[in-house]
Amino acid sequence: MTYTTGKRRNTMKKLLIITLFAIVITVSVAHAGILETVKNIVTDPMRVSIYAGLGIVLAYIFKRIPNNKIQKVVGGIGYGFGVTVTLGLAKWPYTSALWNRTLEPFVIDFIYNVPNWFLKSFIEGMKSDNKPK
Repeated sequence: MTYTTGKRRNTMKKLLIITLFAIVITVSVAHAGILETVKNIVTDPMRVSIYAGLGIVLAYIFKRIPNNKIQKVVGGIGYGFGVTVTLGLAKWPYTSALWNRTLEPFVIDFIYNVPNWFLKSFIEGMKSDNKPK
């Protein structure tokens, strides 16, 4: 069994409090706004047809653009967003003491392990019926 030092324990408590606070805010926002928006979109036939039409048009446009160009643009936007987030949190007085050594590795691991692997597995699942038997 391993024991944590007092400083590490306090850091973990702060991380736990920040995480719980973020979850409460996320659930509150999602419950208040997004569910109502989804209900309005699904129950109105005109909106459903408009969004379906937009989806078909976007799918057609994206199919015509080469994947490497899409990946280059999306990758540039993602990189810029990541730099902005990490520099902002590293210099913000409330998070600067915790961000670089404590929180950033957890955030990176979470993003890499959860959404990243979910999307990779989802795409593999979508392609599973295309494999020759």
